[in-house]
Amino acid sequence: MVRLAGDVNRQTVPQVEAALAVLDGSSDVDDRSTDDPSLQAPLVVVDLTRLRYLDDRGVRALFAVADRFAAAGRTLHVVAGAGSESERVARIMQLETFVAVHGALDDVAACPPPS
Repeated sequence: MVRLAGDVNRQTVPQVEAALAVLDGSSDVDDRSTDDPSLQAPLVVVDLTRLRYLDDRGVRALFAVADRFAAAGRTLHVVAGAGSESERVARIMQLETFVAVHGALDDVAACPPPS
């Protein structure tokens, strides 16, 4: 799981993209082996509940990692926080058409495991 906090905007999106790249093993910065089980998990969660601000660049980064995950047969879930600004932005940009967007972390546990 990756937990994002603070603001995701023009200045911080490169750091977010780097954190997400570690999740799918496409980072050349991370020194973990691609055989690391945490890089092979079939379901990965990105927690946005601690964000104060999420702009369109941050949502586009989530679209990109979701696309890479889908190509690898993996599933990405996003926890945006029910009624939060992050959830509003994610819904406006229709993130839920590509990944499961949840209001709370407990909602992810209720999802069936990926096949």
